[in-house]
Amino acid sequence: MHEHPCSLEQVFAPLSDRHSLNIIKMAYFGFKGSSLNYEGNISKKQFYARLKRLRDLGFIEKRDSYYRTTTFGSLIYNGQIKTLEDILANYWNLKAVDVLKSRQDFPLHQKENVIEEIIFNRYEAGLQFEYTHITTNLDADMIEKIYGERFIDRLREMCNVISIEGESFR
Repeated sequence: MHEHPCSLEQVFAPLSDRHSLNIIKMAYFGFKGSSLNYEGNISKKQFYARLKRLRDLGFIEKRDSYYRTTTFGSLIYNGQIKTLEDILANYWNLKAVDVLKSRQDFPLHQKENVIEEIIFNRYEAGLQFEYTHITTNLDADMIEKIYGERFIDRLREMCNVISIEGESFR
């Protein structure tokens, strides 16, 4: 069986280090190879040790005296770092939806109306091209049945569908 060049732990370790994370972000946009370009409070040796680790993991590479993310690094940036930043920026909105979902005294149709408003307001504000994260146990047919054709059209336009199959743990 073919082994991956790095493990999940090795991928997530630099993401938990603020300085490595900042170096990945800088590389995503490209930066000239020098510790002088880094504004974090670490030594030159610490900077280059992190840079080497990120290169060894395949996150970044040096091209034409600029450090840039590799395809792997760009996927990590967009799929993990940027996504988590967007989620954290909307933390209180997500908490509000959780509170709404847990309320037993709030009629279901009103809950559905609030969630529908959130989606349509994002669409009308031009945020359909920003990340929108929705989790549901419903399939597309059930969503359309509950919320209507207009709603499912907006979701298809605003979201990437990731289907997770398997046994429920509830």
